[in-house]
Amino acid sequence: AALPAWSRTHDVPLFRDTAIWIAAVTVGGVLVWVAEKRGVLRQRAALVTAACAALAFAVMAAASTVWRLHGASGVSTVPAQLDLLRRIARGGDHVVVDISTRRLVASSNVPGRLRLELSRALPTGRGGARDGTMFTVPAVPAGAYRITATSNSGKGWVIIGIGADQFALRTDALSSPAQPQEVAFPVDVRGIIVRGDEDARQTVSGLLIEPLALVPPSARLTNQFARRAVRYGDSTAYFLDDRSFPEPEAFWVGGSRTSAIVIQPDAPSSFVSLGLRNAPVQNRVVLRSEGLSQELKLAPGEERQIEVPVAARAGAALIRVNAVSGFRPSEVDMNSRDHRFLGVWVKILQP
Repeated sequence: AALPAWSRTHDVPLFRDTAIWIAAVTVGGVLVWVAEKRGVLRQRAALVTAACAALAFAVMAAASTVWRLHGASGVSTVPAQLDLLRRIARGGDHVVVDISTRRLVASSNVPGRLRLELSRALPTGRGGARDGTMFTVPAVPAGAYRITATSNSGKGWVIIGIGADQFALRTDALSSPAQPQEVAFPVDVRGIIVRGDEDARQTVSGLLIEPLALVPPSARLTNQFARRAVRYGDSTAYFLDDRSFPEPEAFWVGGSRTSAIVIQPDAPSSFVSLGLRNAPVQNRVVLRSEGLSQELKLAPGEERQIEVPVAARAGAALIRVNAVSGFRPSEVDMNSRDHRFLGVWVKILQP
């Protein structure tokens, strides 16, 4: 927002902002040149230091001036909070200081002190994003979060997911006063996406995300992030790559490839049960997880049931599934337009 920009309708701001930047840098350069000529900056180190300082002040002066002219604050609170959250989630040694009290803060206490407050302008008419997206929060670390949508009427439905698709982790009706929704991610997610129906899009003006706790590095199943997540009964499947194809009741693992999925049951459990149904071809399916390594030779359409151990530290199971062979539905059914190469169909069985 501080850099010169051109728009199709206005030329003046471009030249005005450019002039401000040129003037600020020129003044800084002139001051350094005058100081050098008068012998104030005799040593090279002093000259370089003064030039860097002059450039820094020139950038601050130009940015602040342009921000004021455009009515921008220049403060990006939520991105800064997210960056802090990601750094804490990665672990390591951090020195965190509360500036207001001038006291050190333990890294583990940082998430609970943050409040990510997002806002949006309400539309003046019907419409908006085609998929109903109201808020997008990118690259969210594994952990537990409380999410509250603020509405001026309490009408409509709010849908929380982590991918730009039709699948949702939570779907709740708005109420007045607003009721928070809690979600917990066992892995990093590509982003939290909050969508709404037509009523919600007309009334929801803000979103509050409160981090409750982060998954410590010692309890992490993987450093990969989930691209999408789908609810299946009392469990949630997090897909760490694009080599699986989620569907409403189950998901396919692509043929001749390996896919990684994290399965998180709602209630504490020592294992999750999976039902496998092979593609209509001879196939070999290899499953690997913590405490599990199994190879299955499956006949066309054969079904099997396996139990995958749940990692106690994470409350979820990371499983890698490799389907050696597969088929294309369009080659089996002439009326099908499904050209995906599918290996094995996987369903999370309910206890």
